[in-house]
Amino acid sequence: MEGKRVLDYAEGFSSYMQSATSLSPRTRTMYAYEVTLFARNIENPLLDDLSPQTLLAWNQMLYNAGAAANTMGTKQNALRRFLSYLEEFPDNKEAGEHAGQLLKVAKRLTTPTDREPPRKPYALDEGQVTKMLDVAGKALGGRGARDRAIIHVLWATGLRCAELAKLRLDHLDLPERIASITGKGDKVRTVVFDAACQSDLATWLEVRAICKIQPGVDNVFISVSGRPLLTTDLSRTVREIAKAAGLRKDVWTHIFRHSRITALLERGMALQNVATFAGHSNVQTTMHYFHQDPTKLRDEYDRVTKSRRRGPPARAVEQVESDDDPE
Repeated sequence: MEGKRVLDYAEGFSSYMQSATSLSPRTRTMYAYEVTLFARNIENPLLDDLSPQTLLAWNQMLYNAGAAANTMGTKQNALRRFLSYLEEFPDNKEAGEHAGQLLKVAKRLTTPTDREPPRKPYALDEGQVTKMLDVAGKALGGRGARDRAIIHVLWATGLRCAELAKLRLDHLDLPERIASITGKGDKVRTVVFDAACQSDLATWLEVRAICKIQPGVDNVFISVSGRPLLTTDLSRTVREIAKAAGLRKDVWTHIFRHSRITALLERGMALQNVATFAGHSNVQTTMHYFHQDPTKLRDEYDRVTKSRRRGPPARAVEQVESDDDPE
């Protein structure tokens, strides 16, 4: 259709990504989201007006905005997949040819490598998490109970965002405070959580029980319309709560995982046990999360070395003989 908007094509692309590709569900959802975002923010909304200059300006805008290299790479890959879709499944021949020309430009988009290296992940503290819990709980209706439970589960268990999205009712043993998690590579592990998290989960499940839920949905966390929350929904919820709590802008779902693993290591939990808790097959992966405060490292060093001392420190041997002393 002549004069069709890029956003209209993006809606078709979203449907195509959910049913006609071999990519992982997470990647399909991410690509559909990125293309929709692109379509909503470009200055020329019609496909006919989309030009190589538009793509170059968009790429430069991402760089100027401080987007990380991997973020830019994801957005570029999503755009290339979209243009390839248009070239292969166009509404008309002209649209396909136009998309093919744009695809050649999109394949030449680069990710600048001269940016300063990204900051190392930091760890949230209990005070910051308490602020987020308080803010989350103030949301209207059942959403307050849900959002508070989301923050608490992330903080207590260190789940990945995708793992939280896939968490189902039969994975939970609330009285025992444990959950069965299927992580990367379909590896199954058990995570535990504290009594405070248990309480917030119980409150949310009571609310969930009276919600109108779509047939066949047994996910723990659902939307107001009764569908499962996607990873994009969870990420957006966390960002909104962090902003409302007055925290720094780069709070995202994975920071809770980093914070929990770091806290367990710093509080003395055995490295192998932390690796099991996190679902790491290699303890070296777990060590990447460990960023010890130098002052804490010093204090621990002093504690260990003092406990090994036996008696007062040795004094210098006093000289009791001299050349003048008689034999």
